Amino acid sequence: MNTKLRRPSVLGENDAHNSEQHRLLGLALDPLTTRHLAGTGVGPGWRCLEVGAGDGGVAAWLARRVAPSGSVLATDIRPVPMPAVEGLEFALHDIVRDPLPEAEFDLVHVRLVLRLLPERLAVLDRLVRALKPGGVLRIDEFDATDAPALSVPDPAAHDLYRAFLDAKAQIMTAGNVDMAWGSKAARAMRRAGLTGVSAHCHYEEWCAGSPGLPPHPAPAGPVPPRRDDRRAAGRGARAARPPRLPRPLLRDLFGPGPAPGEG
Repeated sequence: MNTKLRRPSVLGENDAHNSEQHRLLGLALDPLTTRHLAGTGVGPGWRCLEVGAGDGGVAAWLARRVAPSGSVLATDIRPVPMPAVEGLEFALHDIVRDPLPEAEFDLVHVRLVLRLLPERLAVLDRLVRALKPGGVLRIDEFDATDAPALSVPDPAAHDLYRAFLDAKAQIMTAGNVDMAWGSKAARAMRRAGLTGVSAHCHYEEWCAGSPGLPPHPAPAGPVPPRRDDRRAAGRGARAARPPRLPRPLLRDLFGPGPAPGEG
């Protein structure tokens, strides 16, 4: 394994922050992911690879699904706590640089990883080669080119939210993140030689306080109200109501199952 592991710059270096991010992503996305993984036919005896394991929730689900004779290898570029599930193994691994066995896995799953990697097409080729003949590659990705606010209290709040989206897009683009990768992945999978590829779109509305839009932490100390805030006191909660925002478009990409010659 490569001892000099990269960290995507857009995710930062704060392990506590990353752990919370993985936890919230799991709460928001795992039910959808596992439902569609079940549709691949994964079951006892399968050998699975989970790339970018995060909090390990999907890897643990897979391990229980393939028990007692199957196994799951979960990888990430930073140490992450893995649930204690029989058949689940974790490896510190850089999917860009470290060796990856070929023709080894019945199922390879990767979620919200390739969009972060400038080498995403080369990594996709590696993942295809890691499949056994007839194996299944499943990719879950966002097309986050737009995530409009569906309900905001006033035009100023709408403008503020658009400014936030523009700033986020600039940071992601500067970090070589492909925010539209979710809409490109199916085509890339076909070009990589996979057959039976299908693309499924899932739209979901996220409201403030949901795992996709968690509340921001409170400031460390008391913040005195501004003069405008004091004048507005007693006018009710309407003006302070948080906007209801949709999840960025999630492109659900997966094959129809491990039929011979398909991926």
